[in-house]
Amino acid sequence: MEDGGCARLVGAEIHGFHTLQDLDVKNMLEEAKSRWLRPNEIHAILCNHRYFSIQAKPVNMPKSGTIVLFDRKMLRNFRKDGYNWKKKKDGKTIKEAHEHLK
Repeated sequence: MEDGGCARLVGAEIHGFHTLQDLDVKNMLEEAKSRWLRPNEIHAILCNHRYFSIQAKPVNMPKSGTIVLFDRKMLRNFRKDGYNWKKKKDGKTIKEAHEHLK
C-alpha cells in the first residue's frame, strides 16, 4: 500500500471512511485473514485503488485471506494462481462463493 495518510478518500459519503487513517488499512487487512470484508470496506478500497498496489500477474498460491487487486483488462487469467478451482456441475465454469451465500 502506498502512503497517503491524510488524503480525502473518494466516495467517503457512501462508505463512511474520510481518510486512510479512518479506513485503517493495516488492521483491516489483518482482520481479512479471518473474516469477510464488509461492503463499505470493499467499496472504499475499490474507489481508492490508487493507494494500493495493482498486480500485473497472478499471485502464486496466495494464503487464505490475502487481498489481491488486479485490473481485469490487463490480467484476464487471474485464476491461474496455482490452485484447483472447483467447477460447477456443468464442468466448465467456476463456482463462485457468492452463489452459496444467496
